[in-house]
Amino acid sequence: MTTPNKLLENARKLKDAEKFEEALEICEKLIFNMPQDNKVKRFYIELLFTFGYHLNDPYIEGYEKAVDIFGKIFEIEPNNYKAIYNKGIAYFYLEKMENALTCFSKAIELKPDYKFPYYNIGLVHETMGNLHEALDYYNKALEIDADFVYAIHAKDDIMKKIKFLNVVSPKPKIDMNKLKGILEASKRVRISFLQEILKIRPDELDIIVDWCKKYQFEIDGDFLIINKGKLSELIDSLDYV
Repeated sequence: MTTPNKLLENARKLKDAEKFEEALEICEKLIFNMPQDNKVKRFYIELLFTFGYHLNDPYIEGYEKAVDIFGKIFEIEPNNYKAIYNKGIAYFYLEKMENALTCFSKAIELKPDYKFPYYNIGLVHETMGNLHEALDYYNKALEIDADFVYAIHAKDDIMKKIKFLNVVSPKPKIDMNKLKGILEASKRVRISFLQEILKIRPDELDIIVDWCKKYQFEIDGDFLIINKGKLSELIDSLDYV
């Protein structure tokens, strides 16, 4: 009679030989008969990860199966952020971007300092044409690891794309007289109103933040509080066309 240890040893040999389906068949029988055996459980999860990585290889393209394999790990260990992250990778390769985003977001929820899902959310947004959102997530990945090579290159590439698009499709001309008049006549201005005048999106508020740093303005909720003592310096610095 073959003992559980012998079966586990056979499964390990099959795994090393990349005969994953056969190894899984043995492991799943062991799990069914010995659900509380931690050694069997650990090896089963190790096997599933190895098989999943194999399936996610672009040379193998077993992405549909990889979704199932990484999903099994997540069912066993609902806090396994690497499992849900790699399930997202499989969805990304399958071009199921919403599913990929859900998985990457869950990985971040489980492990906020895990740099890879931030980077991959950036890739999803870049694939969908959301360049500024992609840039935000590449920056978040770099906040965790400033030497993250993939994110560095991705950020450089997307900055070039954004710069090119700004050259090809420049922003509409801003009414400088209206902007200066509003700033001079007001003690505080609603930020959404400034966005409208400056023709910037909600994710492009860096210019207003820079005003606060350089001219001691303040942000109070939805309003920009104007420092009249520094306002003339800001007016002189405005160089929009």
